[in-house]
Amino acid sequence: ACKQGDAQAKKSAAQFEKMQAQLLNLLADDTLSEQTRYAVINRIANNFYNANDKNSMTLFLSNWVEMHPNDSYNAYWLLLVAQAYLEADAEPVAEYYFERILRDFPDLLVQEKSVHFLSLQRLIQISTNTTNRISYFTQLITRFPNDINSTEMYIRLAKEYEKEGEWDQALKSY
Repeated sequence: ACKQGDAQAKKSAAQFEKMQAQLLNLLADDTLSEQTRYAVINRIANNFYNANDKNSMTLFLSNWVEMHPNDSYNAYWLLLVAQAYLEADAEPVAEYYFERILRDFPDLLVQEKSVHFLSLQRLIQISTNTTNRISYFTQLITRFPNDINSTEMYIRLAKEYEKEGEWDQALKSY
C-alpha cells in the first residue's frame, strides 16, 4: 500500500508540474487579453495555494508584480501575497504588502470587493502602530463610508487618538 501511495504522489506531482508549465507557457504569450492573463495568473497562484506551496505562490506573484509594474491587477496579486503571509503568521511582512497596495496601486474591485478596503480592514486588525491605525481608520471613514459602521469607526479612531494623547482629536472623533 505504501508503494502504491508513493507512486500516486509522484503521478500527482508530475501532473501538477505539467499543468503549471502549460500555464506558464500560455502566460508567455504576449497576445493574451488582460482577462485571459488574469485567469492564467490566478490559476497558477491557486494551484500553488491548493498544493500548500504558499512560498512558491508568493514568489511567483511578487515576481510578477515586479516584472510587470503596469499590470492592472497588481493590487490583487499583492493582496494574495499579503494574505499568504498572514496565514503564515508573518504579520509584519503582511503589513508591508497591505501598505504597499494602498500606497502604490490604484484600487480595483475583484469579485465585487475593493482591494483597498480589504487591505485597510486587515491593517486595522494587525497593526500595532497607533499612528498607522489612525491613518487606516481615517481612510476607511473617508473612502468607504457606505461600507462601514461609521459610529464604530469614529469610536475606535477616538480611542487611537487617546493612546497618542491627542485629546482634542479624540473629542472631535467622539
